Amino acid sequence: MPSIVLTSEDQKVIFARLASYLPATLKKIEPGPYAGFRYTFTTYTGREQEPCTPAIGRDPQLTPMREADNPHEYKIRAAARDILDGIYAEAHRHWHNAAYAAALAQAIGDAPTLWKTYTNELRTMTAAFDYLRDPEASREWPSAIARLLDAQDRTIAAAEAFDIPARNIARVHDEYLYSDYGHAEAFAAAGHPNAKDWDIPSHNTWRGTLADKIREAVTRQRERIATIGHLTGTTQVTR
Repeated sequence: MPSIVLTSEDQKVIFARLASYLPATLKKIEPGPYAGFRYTFTTYTGREQEPCTPAIGRDPQLTPMREADNPHEYKIRAAARDILDGIYAEAHRHWHNAAYAAALAQAIGDAPTLWKTYTNELRTMTAAFDYLRDPEASREWPSAIARLLDAQDRTIAAAEAFDIPARNIARVHDEYLYSDYGHAEAFAAAGHPNAKDWDIPSHNTWRGTLADKIREAVTRQRERIATIGHLTGTTQVTR
């Protein structure tokens, strides 16, 4: 934003000088707050070249000069540089958000299918464990335990499978840490709004993965079963 007041004629001169430097994605320039401007861009995909302010140091109409030599020309050039910086800063912000969404969509891959498989297996494992509290389970205790063990193994495998794309997703979150988007907004922009509910740890630490949590849950279940067997003398099936 320019820090000085510009007349309409000043603005015409400035944008005429900047015309060859403006990004091709710039669609509209409108008056903005605080004597500044508001910019509208075409929708970025995130696959475009990263917008960077072009070098104007050799342009005889934009190079810095001493204010004492020509105060009005000094004002025009200083404002032009501020405006160009502002345009590219805004363009980069839009591009960066789009690049985040694009990278996230690529990282997600088959994660939705893997997450669905995991949640289905988790429900089965939970139901199998809860069934052990049912009086009917005592009539088929070895079989009930065997079904639980099978469900635990499948759930661990499903969690491990999901952790593969999850780590790529976490890497993208980390790479675009300073985007305007939070994780939920980024997932929505990537076309997967429900992904905000996925269990994905920080890429920096990569601790407490989904598979880690399921292994801990399985350990607790098996310890509980072992305690029941010890106290009741119930025959156990272990692995």
